[in-house]
Amino acid sequence: MIRVSKLIRKLGLLPAIAALGLISCAIVPPVGAPAPQYILRDALTSPVADIESRAEKGNARAQLSLSILYQYGLRGKPLSLVSASQWRGRALRSTTTAPITQYIPGINGKPGRTAIINLPKSDVPGAEVAATDACAAKLNSGIPDLQATTSCGGPGVFMELSQLWASAKMGM
Repeated sequence: MIRVSKLIRKLGLLPAIAALGLISCAIVPPVGAPAPQYILRDALTSPVADIESRAEKGNARAQLSLSILYQYGLRGKPLSLVSASQWRGRALRSTTTAPITQYIPGINGKPGRTAIINLPKSDVPGAEVAATDACAAKLNSGIPDLQATTSCGGPGVFMELSQLWASAKMGM
């Protein structure tokens, strides 16, 4: 009885199977990967009044969306790097806490206990902000190169965001 792995090697299928594995890995984004298209799509499609309202209430993603509108002068917002940096700063400073439990073992035969520890957590992770900035810069340049499509989440997403970006530039 020949094992499957030996049969694969014997038939020379190992490179083909490895290539299929690499292709499937390239198609599926890693879990927790930054998704700049969500913040950009929000900035380019949601009503500006809604974005401003959510930003004023402390929503970090809306604050970052508003920052992008001011940074590039989109959707009727004046080009204002000062306002953009203020909204961006508020978004980056916005944090919440993530409670975790920590078991503390007992000493000298005493029972252990569980403590709740609140860890600070950024509302908008730095990797997501960096990916959003890279995608916005590529959309603003208008050059659809490989890096641009990759930074925005793929060719289809880049084309969709490019169309939204063009209409946002016209103040729509």
